Amino acid sequence: MKNRAFTLILSATVIFGLLCGCSSLNQKTELYPNDKEKCTLHSDNVTQFTYQDKSYTILNNTVAERELGSWVGSIKKFAVVDAKGRILLQQDTDTASFMTLADIADTEPNATAVIPFLNVYEPKSSTEKGVIVDANGEFHQAIYTETVKTSDQIFHFDQKQSDPFSGSFTVNPRDCTQLLRANNVYQITDQTVSEDQIGEYLDIIAQSFVFDKKTKLKIPAEDLSKIDWDGKDSEKQKRESWSYGEVYAIQNTNTAKSVAVVINSEYRIAVCL
Repeated sequence: MKNRAFTLILSATVIFGLLCGCSSLNQKTELYPNDKEKCTLHSDNVTQFTYQDKSYTILNNTVAERELGSWVGSIKKFAVVDAKGRILLQQDTDTASFMTLADIADTEPNATAVIPFLNVYEPKSSTEKGVIVDANGEFHQAIYTETVKTSDQIFHFDQKQSDPFSGSFTVNPRDCTQLLRANNVYQITDQTVSEDQIGEYLDIIAQSFVFDKKTKLKIPAEDLSKIDWDGKDSEKQKRESWSYGEVYAIQNTNTAKSVAVVINSEYRIAVCL
């Protein structure tokens, strides 16, 4: 996969906090009661899922949280998909780890995205059809698959953002202390923000890198596995090990200026250069 990074096709909320043990998704998933209907994604089409033995198709239409009715079901999966929306692998959101998702980059070369799916709700308005599903960090409408019309806009899991300050974040292959987003470079700083300063979820990186502290280049796996018998290599090379999690907006801060990225379970500020 390009740059061995997952494009979390979200641009909105979610979740990777459960991988850090301290952020919002972890708290959110802990609230899941066992009495909710278990929903299953369709392996051949990530835009569809089954709820109460009926197939639903997720639309690109989204609603505000205030429009949610009763919470009736849950999916709780990270879906790893290819470019055609076929699910290559599913990972429970409450058991995923940085290493688990990072390993997927190596084991699933055709993977192009990791999409999180959480809850299923009834719409608050009785006149609305179908259900609402928390997918990709937004509340998407979903209708019976058999009623889908050609005019309906299906869930754009592979949608590319045209806004230069929208879209997915990746680690700069030339500098592991930087993030790339479209044509923009964000420098990760040592400054941190508290969880109550965290705003909208933007993306997820889900990778772990060991890099040279001086060159900031990723150290190849084959070099990491070499035994430094005399200790000379370790003296020459100072190594950093970072686990990159979700990327968030910072409250009252324009994302074109800075964002917050989870590095080793801390919310570190990344400034746009």
